[in-house]
Amino acid sequence: PMVLEYNARFGDPEAQILVPLLESDLLEEMATIAEGSLAHGELDWHDGCSVGVVACSEGYPGTPEIDRKIKGIDAAQEMDGVDVFHAGTRKAPRKTVLTAGGRVLAVVAQGPDRAAARALAYEALDKIQFEGMHFRNDIAAEATGSVAEAPPAPRPASAPEPLGEITTESVAGNEPEAALETGEAGEEDGIGAEGI
Repeated sequence: PMVLEYNARFGDPEAQILVPLLESDLLEEMATIAEGSLAHGELDWHDGCSVGVVACSEGYPGTPEIDRKIKGIDAAQEMDGVDVFHAGTRKAPRKTVLTAGGRVLAVVAQGPDRAAARALAYEALDKIQFEGMHFRNDIAAEATGSVAEAPPAPRPASAPEPLGEITTESVAGNEPEAALETGEAGEEDGIGAEGI
């Protein structure tokens, strides 16, 4: 194994799957770290796992198509254990949300184990639609034994060939089974609500 990238800032899908599992008060911990210590000496984590899947615009990872109306965000967000994070979105009149970049939304779900979190993430993602939307179908599939039933998402004809598979797996909490996965790495330009 080799580290290709290490992200330590909020907003990336890696943070979006990790922070919902944090039981400690993030603001309190950050304030005490700024003062030179940790409030409790260590962070407390919820049991379970978190899986995140990124919905991308047509053309991504090349030049993405923008200004396409997104439907179903509220329906996905209302599901218990689901958070929808905006990356490449922008607000339009009449409470409309449009695509504004390549990586549009991260749909993150928590569950008692990876299989449950994965199933919930894809169930929530099924509620979201926009023209040209594509995403990986294999996130956390290998860990849950469902690789055979989860082929990779179709690639748009305009998309360049990938350099290789990019996945991130991190461990949170006290149990090695509490692994997190996301299928994207890097950053996205765009106006959006980042909310944890």
